[in-house]
Amino acid sequence: MGKPKGFREATGYFVNGVSVEDGWLSPGGRSLEYTEPGEVLVDSVRNGIRRVAAANWQRGEYEYVAVRLVQFRPGAVAEAQAEAESSRWDAANRTRSGHEEGREVKAGSGAGFFVYEPDSKPGYLTVYGGRAVGYRGDVMFDLHFSDTKPLSEKAIKDLALKQLERL
Repeated sequence: MGKPKGFREATGYFVNGVSVEDGWLSPGGRSLEYTEPGEVLVDSVRNGIRRVAAANWQRGEYEYVAVRLVQFRPGAVAEAQAEAESSRWDAANRTRSGHEEGREVKAGSGAGFFVYEPDSKPGYLTVYGGRAVGYRGDVMFDLHFSDTKPLSEKAIKDLALKQLERL
């Protein structure tokens, strides 16, 4: 997937500082992006994860998009679907009240996007986050958004739709 207009490659950005190497993350590297890495790694291996294509993009000083394309062993459609549903559940737990189900990227696609409650702490910039998740076949996409300004739901949906169409 090409960078969205106005973005550049970001180095080292993502949860827990995991960096992307030549467009890839190992399953272990991907697991470090989560709060319970051991559990994520065990589930990934059990579910037949093959590889993770990854990109981190930045626009301006604080706007970021992280893309993860997770491929499972051939024929592992159920695993890609289960991983996408698990990621949607995780995202739903962080969303604004009343938006827990997320919004559909495209009717009937099973792909959804979420906008999180702003993370605001005294003395720090407020961080706005969002996520889009979906799958097709044995590949799941997972897009993470972050900025110090409110996120555009349309921009999140548009990028997720482009990713869904490319799968």
